[in-house]
Amino acid sequence: MDPNPYAPPQSDVNALWAPVEVEGGMTLAEAEALRQAQLPHEARLRSMGALMFLGSIHVIVGPLFFFWSCLSWLGDQLRMEEPPHHPAELERAIMVGVALTVFGALSPLSGLGLRRLDPRHRALYTTMACAWVLFFPFLSILGLWALYWLHHKATPTVLSVEHQEARRLTPRLEPPQTFGGRVLFGILVVFVLAALTVPLALYTTTVFSP
Repeated sequence: MDPNPYAPPQSDVNALWAPVEVEGGMTLAEAEALRQAQLPHEARLRSMGALMFLGSIHVIVGPLFFFWSCLSWLGDQLRMEEPPHHPAELERAIMVGVALTVFGALSPLSGLGLRRLDPRHRALYTTMACAWVLFFPFLSILGLWALYWLHHKATPTVLSVEHQEARRLTPRLEPPQTFGGRVLFGILVVFVLAALTVPLALYTTTVFSP
């Protein structure tokens, strides 16, 4: 029997309720499921990135310490009498200034990368966490904490191209934030800033005091 040409068009119910597929082959439902499963780990890595970003303070402090060390070393070389500083200490201080400058320059790159969950800089994230452990005594525990989560079994999933696509498709999904969590994070920010600057200030008074 021929179909009635005057009948209203019939829609395919299955097609109507099929998952919406986006570019790249991931559906919105799949993207939401992936994000929901990894939201706690996302929050950990992004918080770690915010703390790493604080090291960018040494973009300013490092060069100042370097130039002050160089000027002190040059002044001692030009003195006719016995110099007030030990040459080896000043040479070591110059190297510290260079290291702090490099650390400060890499900190925003690693911090922003982790905040964005960028999968391209995983080796840099590990390197910066190792720098916390090796060169900042008061940050050793945080550095070990960062290394643990950077090499957690969920990290390859969160730091992946697929997860980046899922985040792009579900921008409204964010980890839940509590007042206690914000207070704890604020305390950590103050602690990290103190751990990055106070030991250097003490070292400065030791090296440059006559």
